[in-house]
Amino acid sequence: MPLQGLLLNCVVVGAGGFVGAVARYLMGLLVPAHQSGFPLGTFAVNAIGAFAIAFVATWFLRQAGLDGRWLLFAMTGICGGFTTFSSFTWESLQLIQRGDVLVAGGYILASVAVCLVAALAGQQLAARLAG
Repeated sequence: MPLQGLLLNCVVVGAGGFVGAVARYLMGLLVPAHQSGFPLGTFAVNAIGAFAIAFVATWFLRQAGLDGRWLLFAMTGICGGFTTFSSFTWESLQLIQRGDVLVAGGYILASVAVCLVAALAGQQLAARLAG
């Protein structure tokens, strides 16, 4: 890939990352942690992101002629900037270290299960809409 194309791809990913990271920050302000310590904000962000990335990927694969940079913008940029595996991991570790092993276990299991179901729902919805 020529340098100019690589630089443009980086700008596209960065622009999407900006949108996703700001949305992530705002979502964290809107959704406080549950009184049990369960990190609802991160949980919601990751479930929404799982739905969104599967929707975008499925939609994109079914649309002929779309510029691949839109996929970079949406998936790598927005979804990558919005979702947060590192926060999920850190919050899980903090819960465990605090002795809230049941809350941590519930968070880990619910996150994986809900995100898989959300991704499947996003994939199925995009497939239906794309025809």
